[in-house]
Amino acid sequence: MLDEHDAVGIVRGLLDPLPSGSCLAMSVGTADFAPDEVGRVAREYAARGMPMRLRTLPEAAEFFEGLDLVEPGIAQVHKWRPNRTDGTENSGLGIRDEDIAMYGAVARKP
Repeated sequence: MLDEHDAVGIVRGLLDPLPSGSCLAMSVGTADFAPDEVGRVAREYAARGMPMRLRTLPEAAEFFEGLDLVEPGIAQVHKWRPNRTDGTENSGLGIRDEDIAMYGAVARKP
């Protein structure tokens, strides 16, 4: 969602009528880890009529203000829950931070 659409306001409007204990699961595009490459992709999308709004970590955090973040909080999506169900890490996947242009989080409404 673009800024002129009041993305944070839209999300808050969706959360307002929900009861306490409801959750927001959300991912947010970012150029924090590869600004040149991701910026180029964003310009290509915009040139084809599909603008996107990439957000920094503090900007992504605005969507979760007033909610209780589930651990580990806001993180790159490949790091959000990196452990397998058997307790071992997915460290051998070879995913680099600069390859993942997205933050993700889950938060509960108090």
